[in-house]
Amino acid sequence: MGKVAFAYPAQALWAVHLPAFALTSTLVYGQDPGFSEVQADGRATFSESKWSEALGKVLEMRDRGCFQQGFLGTPIERAADQVAKGSAFAVISTSSTLGTVAAAAGDPGNIGMFVLPATENPKDTWVPASAGNGLSVNSKAKNPVGAMRFIEFLSKPEEAAAAADAQNVARVVASAWTHSAVLDPLFEKIDAGRAAALIDQTWPNPELAVNEQEEYRSSSAMG
Repeated sequence: MGKVAFAYPAQALWAVHLPAFALTSTLVYGQDPGFSEVQADGRATFSESKWSEALGKVLEMRDRGCFQQGFLGTPIERAADQVAKGSAFAVISTSSTLGTVAAAAGDPGNIGMFVLPATENPKDTWVPASAGNGLSVNSKAKNPVGAMRFIEFLSKPEEAAAAADAQNVARVVASAWTHSAVLDPLFEKIDAGRAAALIDQTWPNPELAVNEQEEYRSSSAMG
């Protein structure tokens, strides 16, 4: 049995759209960072933009057998295991998945992180980036003072650095943290100013993201 190019964890709604998000960072949002605002004004649509090209590329990958069989039922843990065990070359995901893949592989030295291109020209490529996990205190917390002190503790440079290192993500303030060399391909793009904001963070409501994910799963299931 041969390898597939990508283990696709399409069971998870948060992961089903990641191939398209990666491709549109180059095809759409890298070229036009204000595209979402133009959409909100009614002057652009998904179907009449290069979103169609990006989704077409994902469906082409499906049709050419680039994904494993049963990818719509594959969770991220299973996809990571497929990469670690060698039945897939890669998984299209966020940097926080790196730890899961490395743990399954047993030898992190064999794992790399790369930017997914959307064209034949590497100079065209942008990387999607976004804010990751954040901490907040519930307005009705029983001990808001203690909760804020805990957040202040986690916000110390050394604590934030430890959390970032554990999650394989960058810190907003990176002065106290040197990222792992495995993330170099991503930071090369970020440092060169070729990082596009992960797009659903600028969409007007959460229902849009959920609807997009469900429709994408439906189109992926159709042969």
